Amino acid sequence: MPKQKATGWKVPLIFCALIITIVCIAHPFIGKSTKPAPDILPPELYAQAKALVIDLDADEEGRTWKSRITAAASGFGDVREKDLQLCRLALSAVEKGRFDAACTASVLVREVQQRDALRQDIADFAARECSTLPWAVMGAHGIENTALHLATNKALQTRWQECSSR
Repeated sequence: MPKQKATGWKVPLIFCALIITIVCIAHPFIGKSTKPAPDILPPELYAQAKALVIDLDADEEGRTWKSRITAAASGFGDVREKDLQLCRLALSAVEKGRFDAACTASVLVREVQQRDALRQDIADFAARECSTLPWAVMGAHGIENTALHLATNKALQTRWQECSSR
């Protein structure tokens, strides 16, 4: 009768040890946010932006924007085409002063670079008027490109100082 060998307990053990080693090495780097802290923004401006509430159901025009955004984002169409429609819709909302609708549409854009560019456009347009500067912060919130986020926040900080000195 031939002698039976072990069924290979060493390979799973080595695999587990390798995974544990990788996790231990990667742990310090995981979970750290790459987004800049909002403290570059003046606390008053940041507080005003945090106080903003998006409620598209509050008025008839808002409900219209909501249904247009929903139509642009839903269906079985190509994601790139949906993103393009959402960007066009958001820019149209910005031109009409509906920053709430523009910010809502920007959240639904899936392609990161396109979404960041749209959020930058919303922030730039909203920063033109001192009264809509909190919407610029809201529009810029969530830009994933760290350099772009910092540059936008720096520009908003400068604009806040201009508005405050008036």
